[in-house]
Amino acid sequence: MGVRDLVRPFERMEYLDPVGEWLSGAVTRVVGGGPLKGVLSGTWLGHPAHPALTDVPIGLFAVATLLDLLGGERAADATDA
Repeated sequence: MGVRDLVRPFERMEYLDPVGEWLSGAVTRVVGGGPLKGVLSGTWLGHPAHPALTDVPIGLFAVATLLDLLGGERAADATDA
């Protein structure tokens, strides 16, 4: 089973399409096509910014959780940071 197999059920949920279209329009109205879009899309970086904007916080949350579970009191300051 691959990632595509996991995503396919969501692709068939057509009742979510109006929500997605509304969100897309709302984001487009707020961000527009100016410099903010360039910053958020990673144009300045030469690479999409999405992975860093999602994977870094998820990774930090995972590490903090592991420190909480396995590090005990010695890891409290690191977990808080």
